[in-house]
Amino acid sequence: MKPTKNPALQLIAVYADDKKGLLGQVLMLFNRKDYPVHSLNVARTDLREAVLITLEVYLPEDRLDQMLRRIEKIIEVYRAEAFRHGETDNPKVGLYKIGIEALNNSTWVLLQQHGATVCALAADAFLIRKLGTAGELQRLYNQLEGPYLLDYCQSSMVAPEMLLRVEKTCY
Repeated sequence: MKPTKNPALQLIAVYADDKKGLLGQVLMLFNRKDYPVHSLNVARTDLREAVLITLEVYLPEDRLDQMLRRIEKIIEVYRAEAFRHGETDNPKVGLYKIGIEALNNSTWVLLQQHGATVCALAADAFLIRKLGTAGELQRLYNQLEGPYLLDYCQSSMVAPEMLLRVEKTCY
């Protein structure tokens, strides 16, 4: 079966032992097939030496189950699970560095409309933080774009809470 031509952005969560080289093994599976990784997050869990690896990957829908099985064949991996967009409402964090010249009433109104906050202030710039979906972060970016937007970054997605209820017998 041929893969679909337009890969969709998939959220994949991987529970595994925290072993040297694990991340490289997981990423190699995507690199071999030329599936771009959009974001990556690695976090420790409260269960022994286990980590949660969360990836947002452009992957054809018809290849998703096969990729999950390949990930689970890695010795250190306990479980790999996918979540389609719309199944999770876990937000991302957007950080926007803005030139101090833009600090005026219209900026305050814009921040209020988007539920964003100023989280740091320096002599020449201030930092705005917004919690939301990728689309919400992009909408604020579009409105801030211009000569005063100095920098922008966005966190990666973290796996949904329901995945954190892992059977302790696996560990």
